[in-house]
Amino acid sequence: MPKHKQQNSIPTSIKKPTQNHVNIYYFHGNNRCKSCHLIEIMTKDTVQNNFKNELNSKTLIFKTINVEKPENTHFIKDYRLYNKTVLISLFKNNQEIKHKNLDKIWPHLRDPKTFKNYIKSETKAFLNKL
Repeated sequence: MPKHKQQNSIPTSIKKPTQNHVNIYYFHGNNRCKSCHLIEIMTKDTVQNNFKNELNSKTLIFKTINVEKPENTHFIKDYRLYNKTVLISLFKNNQEIKHKNLDKIWPHLRDPKTFKNYIKSETKAFLNKL
């Protein structure tokens, strides 16, 4: 048994989403700068602190994905990724209906409140479509 438990983690590997759900992806590569880590931290924090019920019910899933791993390279083509990014995706009956690249994360990066509000409002908008 581990000596310590990681706080505030979202164990995506054991969560199976409901048929209708929203995925929030943070896509990154092997080389990650301070800003890239900050995007992941603030996104994860926003999701955990504002959508606990949705995470617990598996209607919202957060995933961090390294697109440079061979099994994940398809995401680059699938979503036309060109940079580290947060992407939100709506699934109905286990089929992706729509997705949106949250491209304003970079301009909002130095303003945590605006960044988190952006993630929160976009997430709510997608959850409202379930």
